[in-house]
Amino acid sequence: MANNTVLNPGSGGDTLVTEDVGGGVKIAAGKLHTGAAGADGGPVTLGNPLAVQLSNGAGAYGTPSSPISVTVGDFPTTQAVTAAAGAEADGHSATLGFTSDGAWSGSGSGTAIAVLKAVWQRLRGGQQAMAVSLPVAIASDQPALPVSAATLPLPAGAAQDGADATGVSAPPGASGLRGWLSGIYKLLSGSIAASGSIPVGSVASGYPVLAGGSDGANVRMLYVTAAGYIGTYAQQRASVGSQGNLWNAAVVGAGGTSALVNVINGQPLVSIFGNASSATTITIYFSADLVHFYNTGTTIAANGDFALTLQTGAFYLRLVSSSACTITATATGKV
Repeated sequence: MANNTVLNPGSGGDTLVTEDVGGGVKIAAGKLHTGAAGADGGPVTLGNPLAVQLSNGAGAYGTPSSPISVTVGDFPTTQAVTAAAGAEADGHSATLGFTSDGAWSGSGSGTAIAVLKAVWQRLRGGQQAMAVSLPVAIASDQPALPVSAATLPLPAGAAQDGADATGVSAPPGASGLRGWLSGIYKLLSGSIAASGSIPVGSVASGYPVLAGGSDGANVRMLYVTAAGYIGTYAQQRASVGSQGNLWNAAVVGAGGTSALVNVINGQPLVSIFGNASSATTITIYFSADLVHFYNTGTTIAANGDFALTLQTGAFYLRLVSSSACTITATATGKV
């Protein structure tokens, strides 16, 4: 038979919606409508839902203005838990377990409580044994972590490696290897007293001078003694130059130049001083060949006595006065 049924097929009556389920049987199909008796409230839809009334099983019914009350007491006090209910995804069958269960070992099956205990052991803070610690991989974009020397442990006995030499004392305030090294650094980087010396072993007396220099006022040298020690030597530097060697009570016109002074012969430190009868600006010029002179940019504002000390590596120098006046000027150097 086909779906749907025609009423009074001889005269073409109404058609009812039915479904042919086979065996000569049809099931009538219908729609739910709302509304009170004798009234049509329209078909049941999301916007026109079917009204229901809840009961708590004890004869109480709820209404929109007086909802039904449900309490914990309306539920059973216990629920049975079976092994099947606790089946794990990997096929193991385990029960929920008991609070006394030990932490899961990581192999085989375990109860839910045992597995949770194992997870807690690996996530909890503090240092744990390797077997119950969570492995950590450092992120690929992790910046470098600063590590201070104070956080690194020393090997056993490292601070006391070896023994002090006989008759040798650590510097005052020194402690351990750092104390000895700091004392050595201070001795090598500082100055050695003129009366002091450092034994350096057997050194040929034909090579006495190790290094030399100047502090501006004195010549200082390190030399090797006949006994093979390093000694220090200091001697006051001698001055060269004569009174009025640039200008000697000379009447100088505007732009006038002084005599030349040779400053190449071991005279890196030069002092220029004298007197000008009136205000003028004195400029220092350098030269290497007595032909080409160059303005150093160094000037002296003179009006009466004046003085200037400078270091130079030039061969020659001379002065130029900006104004006409009478000038006496002297240049001296240290050798």
